Amino acid sequence: MARSLYIFYFCCLLLVSNAQNTWQRSYDLIPGGFPPNSDIGMQIMPSGEGYLLLSATLANNNTTSTPGIYRLDGQGNVIFKRYFFNPENRMRAFGQNVMLELPNGEILITGDQFIGNPGDQYQVFLLKLSALGDSIWMHTYNDHWVDFPTAIIPAHDSGYYILGSGGAETGCCQDMFLLRLDENGNLLWKRRLEMTDFFRYSTPSVVLFFDDGSLMIPFQSAPHADPKAYTYILKTDTLGNQLWLKRMYRHVITEGPPKLRKLPDGNLVLITVVDTLMPPHFNPFVVFVTKIDTSGNKIWEVSYDWPGSYLLFGDIEVTAEGDILIGGTFADQANSAAWISKVSAEGEKLWEKTYKRDLPVQLNFVIYDIAECPDGGIIVSGLGQDPVEGATYTDGNAWVMKVDSNGCFYPDNCEEFTLITSVADIHEPEAPDIRLFPNPTPDAVFVALPEGLPFADLAVYDALGRLVLRRRMAHNESVHLPEKGLYYFAFFRDAVLLKSVKVLIT
Repeated sequence: MARSLYIFYFCCLLLVSNAQNTWQRSYDLIPGGFPPNSDIGMQIMPSGEGYLLLSATLANNNTTSTPGIYRLDGQGNVIFKRYFFNPENRMRAFGQNVMLELPNGEILITGDQFIGNPGDQYQVFLLKLSALGDSIWMHTYNDHWVDFPTAIIPAHDSGYYILGSGGAETGCCQDMFLLRLDENGNLLWKRRLEMTDFFRYSTPSVVLFFDDGSLMIPFQSAPHADPKAYTYILKTDTLGNQLWLKRMYRHVITEGPPKLRKLPDGNLVLITVVDTLMPPHFNPFVVFVTKIDTSGNKIWEVSYDWPGSYLLFGDIEVTAEGDILIGGTFADQANSAAWISKVSAEGEKLWEKTYKRDLPVQLNFVIYDIAECPDGGIIVSGLGQDPVEGATYTDGNAWVMKVDSNGCFYPDNCEEFTLITSVADIHEPEAPDIRLFPNPTPDAVFVALPEGLPFADLAVYDALGRLVLRRRMAHNESVHLPEKGLYYFAFFRDAVLLKSVKVLIT
């Protein structure tokens, strides 16, 4: 059995074709805790020949938040993971647009940090990491209305914008803010978007940048005289000055702020979930997918009724062909299932799939982010909960699933989706004493395997997560790499990661 797993794993790695491999994994950023620490896969993006995963962890009985990242290979195996723990001033990075990979492979993560000052509880941070996950710098930005960032994007010339929300000067309401930073994270200016004259609170999701320097922000907001929330779009100039503000639907928005993405033809797609029993809708949850131009005018609009007691959409993404991917969670009573829909550029629903779990009880199975893969497949990240034997609580873990372009996990059985996703399924043995020396080295690096491990399978990745070498290693064999730089040496046995070591070739 072990040999068959090994052959399967390396056949997948050696496969060079148009085949779209499928897999799913659970990830536990900081194992342990009582109750167990809860992890969420907030954002997933293709990177090099693998993926970057942003994880959010709640530890100490869900009282201490910690962000972290994983670099995964093309099969979801962990090349490395990093978490950023501050017990006194806890940090969070929640959202599907708060991690950005730069062209040189460096990584930016924005989030909020608890500081606990009276009347000013949080500040915004921006963390810059190398492609190997090492910290380069961290900046913080603060004002009483600069609290919770939801997105970071590159600016038109250099530097970045950070969008978020926070308390207003009067203390009555929640406003939105923009931060303009240079390429080193230094603050150029900050602006409150002055929505509190109209709304009790405003919660944005993402900011889009256009060639003319304008910005477009979709957000959820509740007018002062109305207890309900609706979908709006705000367009500003480069400095954050309002150009126009439009309400997009007459229906009440239910689950989170709307999401907005650019289409290949220069227009935009907007998605939101509303709660309405108004004809012709007779179900409580309706998904609206709307194509608009850059002035906010509707080009077409389609809606999908959704039966059941609960509907959450995590995010949307536009494929290279212009189709629209939607990922989220569908729940009926206490059970939930992940779901993915694909909508054409004309608004036609092409397919819709649900993914359930093979467990004695059906627990939360949530998609928060979705992306198209370089091979045309689809990757999602989110949360999978596992029951704990003899306990009333559950163990939540970050979860990633890769399906093909038709949403199929089993291509030969695409109508049935029953997945087993559990950290218990992915045993992480104690790391063996595999030693590499010398390190750093200008030449060869020698591998010393411990007694009882006659061989291991080595995969070497460069700083961008690209596979540069693969071979089987015995004790005290050497490895030569032609290029200088930082590398990760990952050792496997029977397709299970044993240990990863960072090596510097000088």
